[in-house]
Amino acid sequence: MPQTEVHPIQGACRHLRGRYKVQATHNSPFPDRRLVSYECELGLEISGDEDLEKCLEPRVECWKKK
Repeated sequence: MPQTEVHPIQGACRHLRGRYKVQATHNSPFPDRRLVSYECELGLEISGDEDLEKCLEPRVECWKKK
């Protein structure tokens, strides 16, 4: 049964997180991680490619909260 993990995205806004589907592989002792979606740690909605591009820029404060 696949599980999910949430990890920060390096080089992006400090609030941006990626949700990964984790699944065991038969060929490797390490699980396979596949990106499922992006999430904001503050609970703000990321709606569309334009919002995602702004979130992927490195910054300390959230661009939506300004």
